[in-house]
Amino acid sequence: MSGDQAQYSTLEVAHRAADTSQKEVYHGQSDLPQVVTPHPGHEYYKPEDQASQGQYPTTGYSGNTGSYYQNSEHGGNSQYYQGVPQYPQEGGYGQASPPLLEKPKGKRICGLAARTFWIIAALVGLGLVAAIVGGAVGGTLSKNNSKDSSAQQDKGQGGGSGQNSTTTEPNTVLLGDSRIAAANWTDQGQYVHYAVVTQDKYSNLLGSFWDTQNQTWSSVNISAILTKSGSPIAAKPGTPLALASTGYPGWRFQLNLYYLTPSNGVGEIYTGDLQGRQWGVGALVKEAPKVAAPDSQLAALWHRCPYGCSNQLYILYEDDKNVLNLLNSSDWTPTKSILQGLDPSSGLALVPFIFDGGSNGTNAAEMRLYFNSGNALDELKWNNKKVWESGYQITKTISKNPPPQYVATSWDSWQQVMVVTRNANGTVSGQRWDKDKWNTDEAISLAGGPGNATFSYIGMNGEGRFYGLLKGEIHEYRWDFGNPYAFIYVGTVPVPDPKKDS
Repeated sequence: MSGDQAQYSTLEVAHRAADTSQKEVYHGQSDLPQVVTPHPGHEYYKPEDQASQGQYPTTGYSGNTGSYYQNSEHGGNSQYYQGVPQYPQEGGYGQASPPLLEKPKGKRICGLAARTFWIIAALVGLGLVAAIVGGAVGGTLSKNNSKDSSAQQDKGQGGGSGQNSTTTEPNTVLLGDSRIAAANWTDQGQYVHYAVVTQDKYSNLLGSFWDTQNQTWSSVNISAILTKSGSPIAAKPGTPLALASTGYPGWRFQLNLYYLTPSNGVGEIYTGDLQGRQWGVGALVKEAPKVAAPDSQLAALWHRCPYGCSNQLYILYEDDKNVLNLLNSSDWTPTKSILQGLDPSSGLALVPFIFDGGSNGTNAAEMRLYFNSGNALDELKWNNKKVWESGYQITKTISKNPPPQYVATSWDSWQQVMVVTRNANGTVSGQRWDKDKWNTDEAISLAGGPGNATFSYIGMNGEGRFYGLLKGEIHEYRWDFGNPYAFIYVGTVPVPDPKKDS
């Protein structure tokens, strides 16, 4: 369905405290209030601004080319029974049996003594009975085993379609409630890069990287890399994840990753390596810890563009008082409150935006934040006057159980926006701003891949790539900006095996 004019949100935007002296977010001109005071020193992180200059191991995906039995004590040409004594010759160890004494001939049947004949007949009869009974029992067992095997096979193949109809055991590397963060950037050679971050069952953070030059995925254990470099981190199981990237043209590549620690502090790590083989701990963790609510989500955006952007990195999280807080890389010390009364565990998505044209490059870039208030998907605007203001109430069909998930991107010179929402049953819907109005609750079709896919968690980058967690695997789809409601299956995203790549 679509609406010509969505309602405006009535949620209260926080106002700045009159007596504050903390630094503003945007070049000292922001109207954002200061509401959070610094907390005691951070408990998890060793202050470091840069990744170690040492060499890190490459942990890309690679196949096992060795022979499984190469080092077996029973090699391919060995004789398993070599050295076992052979059975003796007939008559006992090569010696002939002594001759028997000849006895008088008695009554014979079929050339045999009568007694011998009847003994043999009895034995043959018993053998036939045993064979009949054994055959019947064996046939029954074989039939039952065939049914069980068929049932197991049917169970294992359910959910596939096309070439993906045959499935194997689900990936057991990922945590069952692993979140997904996705990002994209372009390097100086004009090659496009994708990054996907997940979490394994040991709470390690994992990175998967793809680019248009190599056309293949590589993967690394980010937590293991940091541990080996002397800067270990701890991420809580099921932590929310957020990625922000910057790169060509105009800036040097950097990818920043945000997560929550076991004590719900906001953590920051980063890499300047295109394949994610080196990581360092970010400057944010040198400041007083920023503590989020246990069920807070995270959003991140590097606001950079040729004209009108702040060029700063922004992080959003919810605290235990249901206040939405903003962090700014120009000065990580202050925390700004921009919204009060946020729903617990509200979904969060932050995108760059340009309103009323912008193709001529003269309009200052803005930002749009998407969150939920009750069963409504609401919008908060950072306008070109550097002020947060209420936006549209986009839809009122959001389910709160389980908590909603939102991923979003903008395109067409940042004039159009696509917000993908995960529904309560694991399906996905699209909400699209088409430069004039919101088109809401549009069904998204999934072409190819697992049939009737229902995702546990979702992610999306700015290049029209969507990712969903399904039965322990990350599935990738692409969509065209001309038809954003049709997702086409690409394949699965590999992750590192902790037993091989840590």
